[in-house]
Amino acid sequence: MKPLSSKKIQHFPDWESQPINGETFAPFGPAVYIGKMHDEFVDELNTHITNLNQSGDAKDVKGQLAGRVEKQLFLQDLISDNLERHIRQHIVNFTTQQNMGMEEQHIVSDGVWCNCASARDFNPRHQHTGDFSYVIYTKNTVDPTEVVNNPYDNSHEAQPSIAGNIELHYGEAMFMNQSRFMHVPVEGDIIVFPAWLQHSVYPFYCDGERWSVAGNYRFATYEELNPPQETE
Repeated sequence: MKPLSSKKIQHFPDWESQPINGETFAPFGPAVYIGKMHDEFVDELNTHITNLNQSGDAKDVKGQLAGRVEKQLFLQDLISDNLERHIRQHIVNFTTQQNMGMEEQHIVSDGVWCNCASARDFNPRHQHTGDFSYVIYTKNTVDPTEVVNNPYDNSHEAQPSIAGNIELHYGEAMFMNQSRFMHVPVEGDIIVFPAWLQHSVYPFYCDGERWSVAGNYRFATYEELNPPQETE
């Protein structure tokens, strides 16, 4: 699919390692961004999730979220400043390709959690709060051949497999109108989209786990951008 912009890489003056790399495209009305997380930050997220799974005091947030997923754990307080900035820079890269003129300080993280999905877990169609939402895929021990080779997808030979995929929804299913976009999760992917955009995740039916981290950003308030100045 032809991207909306050729600005695939956004360089930041003080970024000393690899540049932020991702591409914006519009399969339907709103634009969607897919980029790649740096390996060190994927490793950091997996370490946090592993430690939470092994601890007895992890904050379970599945009752507050739309997903029908056995393990959905709160991550907000564990995210390092470097990781948070890396995610933020992907969102700035997304908006730069949309010519929005947004800078890093204009947005604020507004919730981070992980989804540890196993067989038959799923996310029904839903949307998020905030202004921007993202999903990062950090770990996938599911055999890709087994994912697509299941009795439910096999009975629909003329259609592609949907098991385990994330699907974004916009508009009505009409002639010459693309109302759905499906993405096959790959470790290291980060997907960014408007928080109001409805999306869902289909279940898979085989052994293995698929870990993802999701979160939202909102625009900073005037008070957050202009804090009171201390007076002597």
